[in-house]
Amino acid sequence: MIYALDSDTISYMLKENKDVQAKFSKTISGDNDYSIPPIVYYEIKRGSSLNSKFRVSAAWVSFYEKID
Repeated sequence: MIYALDSDTISYMLKENKDVQAKFSKTISGDNDYSIPPIVYYEIKRGSSLNSKFRVSAAWVSFYEKID
């Protein structure tokens, strides 16, 4: 199954919310996969350019390395 991530889920992951990270890890294990719809990608990318906390966040860099 392929799960489409929304901007809230990604934001919580970038803020290192342990509950969301655990659910995400559990969900994509096995044969499951995920996608990021273009509009969500744009929202997160745009939000990160306006918010310096996300620009320098290690979580942001790590997450982007996984999806690029």
